[in-house]
Amino acid sequence: MVTSHLTESFQLIVEVPQYMMTEPDLPKNEPAQARVHSRTLWISYALLIVLGGLGAHRYYHGYVLSGLGMLGLTAASLALSHHPIAFAINAGLIAWMVFDAFMIPRWTREKNA
Repeated sequence: MVTSHLTESFQLIVEVPQYMMTEPDLPKNEPAQARVHSRTLWISYALLIVLGGLGAHRYYHGYVLSGLGMLGLTAASLALSHHPIAFAINAGLIAWMVFDAFMIPRWTREKNA
């Protein structure tokens, strides 16, 4: 008897709003795990701008081999920095990064589909 009286008293003292007692609403057509692996444009572009020569944006989208290719070209450019070929390598890397800037929205749509 005392226990039920304490429980009733506690319920009167602490009113918990109904919205706090229900679980959060998830979109009906999207499972909870799908959002964990989603790719976002702003992260992709941030990686392209900050670490583009290292191919970080390509790793982020799962293109590991081409990301390693970009990393290799960057390493070759740094190793040959006093050689005229470094200019051609850097020009190629910049062109590749500009191409990737246009491809990122497509990659994001494909990964999130």
